[in-house]
Amino acid sequence: MKKNSKKPNSNRLFRTQPIRSLKSIGFLLLGFLLGARYPSKIYYQPTPLLSSDFLEARFSPRGGCRELIVDSINKAEKQIEVAIYCFSSKEIANALIAAHRRGVIVRIVADRSQRNVKNQQLAYLHKNKIPIRLARKVRIMHIKTLIIDEKYVLTGSYNFTNSAEEKNAEILLYIKKKKFTNQCKDNWLGLWENGKTFP
Repeated sequence: MKKNSKKPNSNRLFRTQPIRSLKSIGFLLLGFLLGARYPSKIYYQPTPLLSSDFLEARFSPRGGCRELIVDSINKAEKQIEVAIYCFSSKEIANALIAAHRRGVIVRIVADRSQRNVKNQQLAYLHKNKIPIRLARKVRIMHIKTLIIDEKYVLTGSYNFTNSAEEKNAEILLYIKKKKFTNQCKDNWLGLWENGKTFP
C-alpha cells in the first residue's frame, strides 16, 4: 500500500484543532471571562492557538497578539481599515506606515479622547500621511478592529499598547468569514463617515 507522501503546508497559518462555527466564539469569550475571574498561569505565557481555516485566538500577555497584527498588516495587499481605542505601539504604527508607503490604503478611526494622550501614535501616523478620523456621535469608540483586504478581521479586547502585549489579560481573534467581515466593514464605515478629521 502506497503511503501518503503529501507534506504539510509549512506556510499554513492554522495548524491546531478546528473550531467548527462562529458559535464557538461565545465559548472562547466565556472562557476568557472565567479566566479573568479565576486567574491561571496560562495568561502569563504564550498560549496554544485555537484555530480552523477561519478562526484563530491568541491571548496576552506575551501570547503573540502583536506579532499576528504586524504580520497581517505586512501581508495586506490593498486596504486596511482600523478602529482602535488606545494606540501607543510603535511597532504596529511602523507596520501601518510601511503598508501605506507600498501603496496599501490605510485608514484609521480612533476615539476622540485619545487625541492628546501622551505616547499615542496618532500624531506620528498623521505626520506620515495616514488618514485618521475621530469618532463622533458615540460617547466612547471602544472597538478594536483591523479589517484586512475585506477578507478577514482581527478583533477582541486587545488595544495597540505595550501594556496589552506585556501585562494585561487580553484576547485577539482572527476571523476569516465573509459575512462577519462585511458586518465589521459596515460598522467601520459608519464610524468613518461620521468622524471628524484628525487632528
